[in-house]
Amino acid sequence: FPEALMLRPLDVIIVPAGLITDHPKMLACCCAELGLFYAINSRNLLRPFVPLAKSPLHEFLKHDSFLHCGDPLEIDDYIVEQSLDFRGVIGRLDGSLVPEIKRFLANALYLSVPDKEQIVAFLDRY
Repeated sequence: FPEALMLRPLDVIIVPAGLITDHPKMLACCCAELGLFYAINSRNLLRPFVPLAKSPLHEFLKHDSFLHCGDPLEIDDYIVEQSLDFRGVIGRLDGSLVPEIKRFLANALYLSVPDKEQIVAFLDRY
């Protein structure tokens, strides 16, 4: 996963339209080594979520949004590479969100314990 390995905890990328959805999709990196990302949504349709206020901490957001913090999405290297070529890293979520993200991670349904531990170790690098 060479392209993703340069990503830091909670770096935000935009996946171009047509690669995973029919519109551009904003994602936050939660574990570069595993290629895992949380989706950033404009509506709180998926739970659990962490609210993201459009503020000086998150200037890249067009409006208040929601970080879906259930089981993360596994994004392959090609999509990460295309996203980085498309817009690069557009911002980073504030580190104050890490404790709440880790709390939700503990209840993720489909991740193995080693994967959860690897995500926590990655987020702790913030």
